[in-house]
Amino acid sequence: MGSGYQGVLLDFNGTMFWDSEKHIQAWGLFGQELMGRPATAQEVQATMGMPNGVILEHFLGRSLSETQIRELSERKEAIYRQLCLKDPAGLHLAEGLIDLLEFLKNKNVVRTIATSAVASNVDAYFQWFGLDRWFSREKVICDDGSFPGKPHPEVYLRAASVLGLSAEDCLVVEDSSMGIQAAQAARAGGIVVIAPGRDPTPLQKLDGVMAVLEDFWTFPRQLLIP
Repeated sequence: MGSGYQGVLLDFNGTMFWDSEKHIQAWGLFGQELMGRPATAQEVQATMGMPNGVILEHFLGRSLSETQIRELSERKEAIYRQLCLKDPAGLHLAEGLIDLLEFLKNKNVVRTIATSAVASNVDAYFQWFGLDRWFSREKVICDDGSFPGKPHPEVYLRAASVLGLSAEDCLVVEDSSMGIQAAQAARAGGIVVIAPGRDPTPLQKLDGVMAVLEDFWTFPRQLLIP
């Protein structure tokens, strides 16, 4: 018997697609235009999981209008997408993920993506990875500027709602501390953390964390079997 989780809410960047280095590179390059110097890896890592508007205002130290955020964000993401396309060997979903998504599909476990990515990136991901095999684009919750980003719980509350569920009925799959905090604040039923190459010990101690994994091959599927 499973644990009663009726749906799965997956973060995308760093979870389904191991692209953190590309975002670090893109912010580094864009930082030169934005701040007159490259953003350091440490600065970018401290903001992982946050929406672009928050990151931009953090780097600049001032508030921006919605129009400014949208324009600057799209410029940064265009750099990021170019970096992804220049590395075709790295342009693939996380290890073991396709097998898990097929399992969820075959078991009729409802699922969606809850991400801080902007819509233009989500559209690119659907094209690059054929995500429509497992997900409805209309049900993906992404950064459209209409709600606070992680660690605020709204992204996971909305993602559960589009599946017709409460967050308590769902298992969240995350990689970042901001995302884990968002899932905790949403009172998600459980959290699985994808953390390749990281020490699992501190993550395993966090409230709600059911498992900390190197990849998706060892995903605890029994949590989702009715």
